[in-house]
Amino acid sequence: MGTTYPFQNVGPSIFSGRVVDLAVNPQNPNEFLVAYASGGLWRTTTNGSSFEPLFDREAVMTIGAIAADWATGTIWVGTGEVNSSRSSYAGTGVYISEDDGKTWQHRGLPESHHIGRIVLHPDKPLMAWVAVLGHLYSEQPSGAFFRQPMAEKPGPTPLPSMNEQVPSI
Repeated sequence: MGTTYPFQNVGPSIFSGRVVDLAVNPQNPNEFLVAYASGGLWRTTTNGSSFEPLFDREAVMTIGAIAADWATGTIWVGTGEVNSSRSSYAGTGVYISEDDGKTWQHRGLPESHHIGRIVLHPDKPLMAWVAVLGHLYSEQPSGAFFRQPMAEKPGPTPLPSMNEQVPSI
């Protein structure tokens, strides 16, 4: 008979939970970011052969969405996983790095709890649309979509009306 080989985990072996988002560099598909619901943000430049953590020193580990402007090295992280269940952990808002993930700044939406999507403005890398699931089991003070101008000031600008046509994000 043939030789049997033992199973071996070849990685990634240190991640926790579920992959919730990916951001792939369109100029170099070997470089991408992987966000885990309860395991942080990781970068690879080797098509997944190795990873480095980018978000380990922040006050929150749960992530719901990421976005990257590869040309400027700007990375957005929306915290709080959006896999709604009794074991979902809330986040603390939006974080941004303008140096490829070396340093981070908290930029608003502290009561968002669960951010499901971030879409960058096509011409303004420091502006994004942020889709917020919000509080799972309690009331929340604001709506679910925000324009987030990061260059001007931290803090969300709610859309004028929830009845207004909002592009699908």
